[in-house]
Amino acid sequence: MPLRPYIRLNVDIHCAVKMRQDRRSGTRKNPRTPFRVSIPLLCSTFVLASGGPSAGPSFATESANRATLNAVYVQTGETRRVCNLYNLTTTRDAVVQFTKAFRDKAGWNAPSLDVYPNTYAPIVRVGEDGQREIVSATWGMPTPPDYIKGNYDPGVTNIRNVNSPHWRRWLGPTSRCVVPFTSFAEPDPASKVPGGRVPNAWFARNGERPLMFFAGFWTPWKGVKKVRDGEREFELYGFLTTSPNAIVKPIHWKAMPAILTTPEEVELWLTGDWAAVKHLQRPLPDDMLVVVEAPLKLKDDEST
Repeated sequence: MPLRPYIRLNVDIHCAVKMRQDRRSGTRKNPRTPFRVSIPLLCSTFVLASGGPSAGPSFATESANRATLNAVYVQTGETRRVCNLYNLTTTRDAVVQFTKAFRDKAGWNAPSLDVYPNTYAPIVRVGEDGQREIVSATWGMPTPPDYIKGNYDPGVTNIRNVNSPHWRRWLGPTSRCVVPFTSFAEPDPASKVPGGRVPNAWFARNGERPLMFFAGFWTPWKGVKKVRDGEREFELYGFLTTSPNAIVKPIHWKAMPAILTTPEEVELWLTGDWAAVKHLQRPLPDDMLVVVEAPLKLKDDEST
């Protein structure tokens, strides 16, 4: 099993202890003086909200880190997890019709697809010849170099601060894509039962779960995603996040994906200059999103 990178989190802790006299100096120690604890955190994925050194990363942690992180989150107020799961339950023809894709290079035909970080999923982009195409890409854009710890890059799934120099290189239409989905998940700690795992809350346009798209970016990349696989060539993608609307905020107060709901928005995102499309990094209106049950696991002959 490959080694996972870690981030060392420094936490200032104020201790309420009795003042005691220093035997050498004869002075008393201030009980309000903080001391710093350096905690190594193993991470399977981390997501940078700003992409800059001043940003506080949010962590999707391994179970071994949960006890440590619970104590840290009490001190820092950070969110525990991020949106790292979505589902696509639709047909290839529906994606082609919505996006006016000219060709399908993905060969995707799963009736219901759960998508996790560092797995393949279909995206729609503009090809080298100017024609729209469906391709399979790996979820997780290159991590800002200052945040890579270890000998591989787990990737960044969600992108918030487009003013960061790291992300600005991909703002043009040749690096944009749209990511089809029908529902997305956010961890819901408030619904956790004692002794159980944190469940997911799922969100969709409505109960029928029509096709929508995340506003995304893609790039070719050569590097190491998994140590056991070594250096490889990839096509990577990630998508924009923004402030949450009133439907998502009770579950995840920090962010939600930037979502496109009409063919006109998809057209604009894939073709317009940045000044014309940047307003699409916004939360959906509250009446355009609902909480739904987890997606059903469909078999091939149950696809609709």
